[in-house]
Amino acid sequence: MRTSAPVAFDIGAQPLASALDVYSAATGLQVVYDATLASGRRSRAVAGSMPPDMALRILLDGSGLTAVYAATNAFTVVPAVAERRMSAASLDSFRPYLAAVQTSIAKAFCRSSLTTPGTYRVEFRFWIGPVGEVLQPELLTSTHDEIRDQAIAGLLRALTIGRPPPRDMPQPVAMAVSPRPPAQTGDCGAAGADLASPVAR
Repeated sequence: MRTSAPVAFDIGAQPLASALDVYSAATGLQVVYDATLASGRRSRAVAGSMPPDMALRILLDGSGLTAVYAATNAFTVVPAVAERRMSAASLDSFRPYLAAVQTSIAKAFCRSSLTTPGTYRVEFRFWIGPVGEVLQPELLTSTHDEIRDQAIAGLLRALTIGRPPPRDMPQPVAMAVSPRPPAQTGDCGAAGADLASPVAR
């Protein structure tokens, strides 16, 4: 039966059909779909404890498909509609939460001189779980410093925002840290200025 209770997932990136089989076994949910839709498509990796709905969204992310629940214990996979472009007005209700996300990220980056913003650029994205935990963080670009990249990935994996996201907020959240000249960087108390505003996708 469909539930919001967290389930432990460990699904590697793989052909979509086999990933859906693993997901179905882990959740007990039945999946019904046209096999031709899954042909040639791959899933994203899903690892960690999270609600099944969120895990399925992550698994299907980038596949061009979306899940439609047909019953309490079954879903089907169908082509996703063209990505909906949200207007600035429609994002207004999420801005206070996204500001809290930005503040939490800035504080985390400032805890180490290695990750303190000011001399590098990096883009990343992540999902936010039902109690505010950061899930599935992914670096979209490199800082060109492998040790720093590993440190950033580690701090994102350990991060919690402190409160749950709005239920209808688009995810994942994408952010960027931009380099600034030393004269503009200031101390780390102002590091939030170096963090581009988060974008919910």
